[in-house]
Amino acid sequence: MNEKPNSESGEQQNKKPFLPGGLWYILAAGAILFGLLYRLSRVFTVTTEKYTFLVLGGANVLIFLAILVQALIYRRQWDAMTEAVKIERAKTDPRLQITKVRVVNLRPDESPIFLLSIRNVGTLDAEDTLISLRVSFGRSVDSEGTLAQKLTEPQSVTIPAGQEHTYAVPWDGAITKEHIERLHKVPLKMSGFIKQKGKDERGFCYRYYIIKGNRPEGMPEFVPCDFDTRLTKIVTAGSVRLKLEPYPPNVSTDKAQEHSKDEDAD
Repeated sequence: MNEKPNSESGEQQNKKPFLPGGLWYILAAGAILFGLLYRLSRVFTVTTEKYTFLVLGGANVLIFLAILVQALIYRRQWDAMTEAVKIERAKTDPRLQITKVRVVNLRPDESPIFLLSIRNVGTLDAEDTLISLRVSFGRSVDSEGTLAQKLTEPQSVTIPAGQEHTYAVPWDGAITKEHIERLHKVPLKMSGFIKQKGKDERGFCYRYYIIKGNRPEGMPEFVPCDFDTRLTKIVTAGSVRLKLEPYPPNVSTDKAQEHSKDEDAD
């Protein structure tokens, strides 16, 4: 779970007009004041007195409008500084990331232990953080949809700045070969939520990534629940072709096509 500073809101703030909306109100007020000034000047019968009134009154109106513009400028600067303070504060706040989800002893006749690692990449300690974990595991029953679940009560923990803590959920009892076989039908999931003090609850869900044979180095054991592992990218030697399909594709190469053409020719 990544919590990054809200830099996008700062960019959106900077893209706003320098005087959003307020400038038009000032221009409208200026037009009204100058119109009112002109109407008042008509009461003067002497031309010099009329022009003197217009000049002095117009100067006062311009000064008033300039004060309004300056106030809008100050307001815009205040908003920009407030947004910058929020961004800088977000950089120093505790920020928790799920760095690894894994399981050990996932073998028949053993009791698996599910592990969740969380790292605080912020500069402040993440105090009074609630963590709840849930493991859903297929079990040997007649109903295909039945799951065995292991729940943990929400626990209040503290993760110091710059440190990583690992939390374990041990499974009660040993699993059987049927448990492992059911993973092809009922996914093994590890989910829950993390709630930092003063922030909204953030849920997470990971499922076990089943592969054939030995797991290559660097391949994660768990992937996000919304990640579709059936979308496969195939890279072939020679004329490289990439295929992105919902099911394992049949890889074709130029040599295969040439072989097909030779057979047609025969």
